[in-house]
Amino acid sequence: MAFTQIIDQIVITPDRKPGSNGLINIGHRHFQCKIGRSGIGQKQREGDGITPVGQWKMAYFLYRPDKLTKPRSFLQGFPFNTNDSWCDIPNSRTYNQPLGFVPPNSSESLWRNDDLYNIVIILDHNSCPFIANQGSAVFIHTCSPDTKYTQGCIALNQANMLQLLTISGARTKVLIKP
Repeated sequence: MAFTQIIDQIVITPDRKPGSNGLINIGHRHFQCKIGRSGIGQKQREGDGITPVGQWKMAYFLYRPDKLTKPRSFLQGFPFNTNDSWCDIPNSRTYNQPLGFVPPNSSESLWRNDDLYNIVIILDHNSCPFIANQGSAVFIHTCSPDTKYTQGCIALNQANMLQLLTISGARTKVLIKP
């Protein structure tokens, strides 16, 4: 897939073909992705497994510096480390925000053994301001060949993720349609 410029929008839709549960559409090009175990729809609550319908801005991306060098992108990118996490505690004042530590009660550790978060694009879903219990950590992240679904994110293989990053910038929007 060869692109020569920054794209304004990618569209994510369910895929009706067996063996996949989502499509990322960029103009006339498509590639498979994984979506939430409960499909695409209106977010009901934290942990519902729904990939939220709507349009979200790509805020920035994070990557694991021990797994790869900084990917090429027009989107801002930052390395993360073993102590970084994302707050998924609805009654916390840091809900749906990055943390430089992993709290003992709950939070989504970004440093995973399964390589699913080697690259993570942060979407501005439920931010500025956040609404408690309406979903946190809705990312675009990498997946493995045996990934069947996500907990509400969008996931794609690392090769496609790297291609997506090369054409993404601060103005790129992600439209998620049912």
